[in-house]
Amino acid sequence: MKRVLGVAVILVVAFLFNGCAGIYKDINPPVLHYYNSDVSDGIGFSYKYDVLTERGNMRYAKKERRKGVKLVAVKITNNYDTTLNIGRDIIFFSGNDQVTIINPYVVQSLIKQSTVGYLFYLLLTPLQFNTIDQNGRVMESYNVGLVMGPGITLINMLTAANANARLGRELAKYNVMNRDIQSGETIYGLIGIMDTGFNPLSVKLRYPEDQAERDYFR
Repeated sequence: MKRVLGVAVILVVAFLFNGCAGIYKDINPPVLHYYNSDVSDGIGFSYKYDVLTERGNMRYAKKERRKGVKLVAVKITNNYDTTLNIGRDIIFFSGNDQVTIINPYVVQSLIKQSTVGYLFYLLLTPLQFNTIDQNGRVMESYNVGLVMGPGITLINMLTAANANARLGRELAKYNVMNRDIQSGETIYGLIGIMDTGFNPLSVKLRYPEDQAERDYFR
């Protein structure tokens, strides 16, 4: 009667599979439900934290917490009769402090999955699958690691690279900085801020007096 050796090795491999690369699920800010809403200086503003976790992007959410970065979905409405520019006219605040919005490419670099880390799976290459008889003699040996090691490595690296690319495309698509908002227009976006907490966010006009003067003479 044959019995299979290497059960412990198989369990280790199963454990390693739990560390596989994660896919990226789009956040899609326009379809989110926003609970934090405010109107300040004539600007409607809503935001939502934890959007990565809500969409199931757990690998990115873990990196977000580790790096002290917050990816926030925002909804901004211009209630003025003139066009406003985010960054020039509209600025963001966290509590009472003005915050600097992180460039989308920097956000991606901070929270992206590491592709080279999955080269660790190449250590599975020497793995063999043996069957033995009742006397402990090896009957057959299969070099499953020759396929498993490189195969798992390649799949994970491609998965991580594709997920990182999708993250980058969505961050670029919903980048609100330096964007003009027409009168009455509502836009949706994703902003990255350096924040370890969940401080209340708000937006204000950089020069409210100048804006009021422009509206008066319009």
